[in-house]
Amino acid sequence: MTEQGVPLSVALGLEHERGDATPFTSDSVRLARDFVVDLVKEIPALHAVDVSPAIVKEVAGALRTGAGEIFVNAWNKRDEIRRYADQERYGPPSTHSVWLYDHDVEQTITPTVQVRLDNVDIGAPIEFIVAAKLTIRGARVDIRGGRVMSFGLAGVAVSAAVSAAVSAGSPAGKVKLLKFPEREWQLPAEIPLGKGIPIPPPS
Repeated sequence: MTEQGVPLSVALGLEHERGDATPFTSDSVRLARDFVVDLVKEIPALHAVDVSPAIVKEVAGALRTGAGEIFVNAWNKRDEIRRYADQERYGPPSTHSVWLYDHDVEQTITPTVQVRLDNVDIGAPIEFIVAAKLTIRGARVDIRGGRVMSFGLAGVAVSAAVSAAVSAGSPAGKVKLLKFPEREWQLPAEIPLGKGIPIPPPS
C-alpha cells in the first residue's frame, strides 16, 4: 500500500492490492500499457499500435493515485476541515477527529496517448477520460497540526467510466469505451497518511 492509501487501480478492479507498491513497478507499468492498448484498439481504424513509454509511465502513475490523496483533496474544500488549518487554535499536539456525512467524491484522470504505427505518429493525440465516482460512508478524518494524518471509512462504493476524445475532424470523434459497474470496496479500518496532507487555510 502506498503512503497515500490504496491506489485507484485497485478500487477499479484493475489489479489486486499488494504491499510495498511504488508508482512505477514493472507490474503497474505493464498494467497501464495493456489497459491503454486495449482501449485504443476499441477506436475504429486503429489496429496495431505502439504506445510511447513516457505515456505509459504517465498512465501508470495516474492509475496509482492513492485513495487518500483523492479523498483528502476533496475534503480539503470543505469548511469543517479547512478551519483546522488555524495553527493557533488547533495546533499540535492535539489530534482532532471530524466525522463527515455520507457523500460522493469524483475523480477524473485525463492521460493523453499518441498512437504510433511503425514509429510514425498516427493522427492527433487521444485523450482518455477516466471518470471515477466514489460514494463514501462513515468517514472520519484525523487532523493534527494543520494536516490530515489518517482517516477511516465505514464503506466505499466505486463506479467509473472511460471515454476517449480525439481532435475535432477525426472520424472517431468521442468514443465511450467501457464502464466499470459499481462495486463495494473494502478498506482497512484506519488508513495512515505518513507525514500527513496539509489543509489549506479557509478562503
